[in-house]
Amino acid sequence: MNPDVSGYIVVDKPRQEFPYRGVDRKPWEVVAGHFYEGRLPKEERSKFEQIKLREPRGFWLPVSREIGAAHELLAYSIANGAPCELIAVSSPYLSSLRFRAEASGRTLFRLGTDVISVGEWSLLKILQEHVLQDPSHPLPFILNEHGLLRDGRDVGTVESLYREWAELGRVEPIADVASGLPVEPVDVFLLE
Repeated sequence: MNPDVSGYIVVDKPRQEFPYRGVDRKPWEVVAGHFYEGRLPKEERSKFEQIKLREPRGFWLPVSREIGAAHELLAYSIANGAPCELIAVSSPYLSSLRFRAEASGRTLFRLGTDVISVGEWSLLKILQEHVLQDPSHPLPFILNEHGLLRDGRDVGTVESLYREWAELGRVEPIADVASGLPVEPVDVFLLE
């Protein structure tokens, strides 16, 4: 049984030396680059405009509700030399907006849970870029082999650690809690 999926995103394949396989891997990089340069062909441009400009996603990054459009944009990215893959995400924020993807008809392999500051970035990705350089730090012990949390239970720990590091000037700060923009657990799946 497949979980409820909020949407699909074309992201870079993970780098060999960096295990992170979450949401924040240059989403839509080739497509967006060609879109802004005016080089994206008409059919792909129409699909990306739907995803980027017309989907009611609030402050979340662009996600496709249509699996067909996501596959076509993945194929376009690969044809243009990008080493990328298609992931599915399940986001509480998108669900609160009644944003739900169509079923893919494919099996989803759960990679883990990312920690996203809505409207900003993955806290896990940024922490791993900085914390994993310190082997005595406990963060690696709560991550799975994909550089993600096993489940959403440690989201508060990740957020606290990130805010602590932001206060020390080691990472960019995220929106204040009073802003109403949530830090949320986002389940990430690879389409098999």
